Amino acid sequence: MTRILEDTSAKGTYLHNRTKRVGNWKAEPKPESEWGIVEVEPIVSEAVWNEVNRIVEEQRKATVRPGRRPKHIFAGKLRCKCGRSMYVLSNTPKYFCEGCRTRIPIMNLEAIFLDQLKGFFADPERIAGHIRKANEAVAEKGRFLETNQTEAAKVKEQMQRTHQLYLDKALDVDGFKELYGPQQERLRQLQDDHLRILSDLDLCGVNSLSTETVVSEALDLQRR
Repeated sequence: MTRILEDTSAKGTYLHNRTKRVGNWKAEPKPESEWGIVEVEPIVSEAVWNEVNRIVEEQRKATVRPGRRPKHIFAGKLRCKCGRSMYVLSNTPKYFCEGCRTRIPIMNLEAIFLDQLKGFFADPERIAGHIRKANEAVAEKGRFLETNQTEAAKVKEQMQRTHQLYLDKALDVDGFKELYGPQQERLRQLQDDHLRILSDLDLCGVNSLSTETVVSEALDLQRR
């Protein structure tokens, strides 16, 4: 079942010539540069295929049993001036460094943190600046995506012309490989870049939020 889900034909790209036989019942993968690629009619969108395979990959990972959650906000995250991590020992109201024996009261540190948090959340201009940068990043990724799609279309056209020259016997096998190989590799790179840009755009989804919404929700979080 997993082999079917991982088959790229479902999203419109059939890959062949990927393995070679090394025995009666054994095969080993060939270098990616020797693979053959054929465009076919997709049965699902690329986004759906990617999401399904992400889930398959997650399911392959060994289940990791979560450790005990720390009771204090900065346990294991707080660093002493000597560089060691600081923890709260049992029945002690302070963060403690085993290296230089430095102690910091829990209440003092958390009060400073909450004060800084409130100052950050109550600063609309600062939040607006972050959102503006996010919007600019989204716009730039959008331009990269358009450029990527345009160049991919040109490379596909060049590949079709090269293939037609071969069919018309204007190119021999060696000449065809010399032209078609780099074009094929360039298209593969562009397709990889396309997926990466789409992933980046998903991560930049904050562009749909307004400054007022973020400030309101942030203040509510701080109060809680």
